[in-house]
Amino acid sequence: LKDTIDRMFMDLFRVENLPDPHNNPALGGDDGEGGTLDTSQYDEYVQISELPNAEEGANLLLRTDDDVDFQSAWDVLRHMVKDDEYKQDVLQHAHDILQIRETKMVH
Repeated sequence: LKDTIDRMFMDLFRVENLPDPHNNPALGGDDGEGGTLDTSQYDEYVQISELPNAEEGANLLLRTDDDVDFQSAWDVLRHMVKDDEYKQDVLQHAHDILQIRETKMVH
């Protein structure tokens, strides 16, 4: 996961991805088209895998083993940001799962 995030971050600063400061008023240039940068590419959400239901998503996010598919976990997190109902469902299931685990540890 860290490598993927690092690569995505570094891609932001590749010369071909940087805006031309001479043609952009937001960067001091004068292209006559306003003055804001188009940052939509950074906010774009592309679902990579089939989204698990909320209970499966909670189980996925609570895993701590090395075999976790980080892309699927990342999809769950990104979808939680976009869909408040899904987020609440995942969080409720995570809470319930943790309570069950805690109960089992006590007994």
